Amino acid sequence: KRTWRPSSTASTSVTTPKNTRNSRAKEYLISEKNNGWGLYFFPVFSSVLLAAHFSRVDLEGIALLCLLLPLVLLSRKRWVLRAFQLFLLIGAGVWIQRTLALRALRIEAGEPWLRLALILSGVALFTLLSALILEKNRFKERYAG
Repeated sequence: KRTWRPSSTASTSVTTPKNTRNSRAKEYLISEKNNGWGLYFFPVFSSVLLAAHFSRVDLEGIALLCLLLPLVLLSRKRWVLRAFQLFLLIGAGVWIQRTLALRALRIEAGEPWLRLALILSGVALFTLLSALILEKNRFKERYAG
């Protein structure tokens, strides 16, 4: 089998067990070799989820803002990082509010609500953890200015 190896030099094919290959991919996502860009997945994906939510409730302007907001992370200012964290914390609050509202509607209609509550609570937790990821030292160093 051919596997991908994260190195700057040309490498030959290496056969590795699956569990080693997966751990290498995870290591690469957070390694110094790729400058930690893999960690940006979580906050950016949270922003995309919020955009999908606002688009679903016919708030296209806010949805577009949610899609474009991760671009501010290209600026290396400390306040940009804090503002994006605030955005994600507010986003987690939006998910919690929506969870409670939809749960109440389902209960009132006599429909099952537990699965809905679990899924949306998971999305809220993911969004909250995305804000916390931005507290890692790698981000603090990158946004020192």
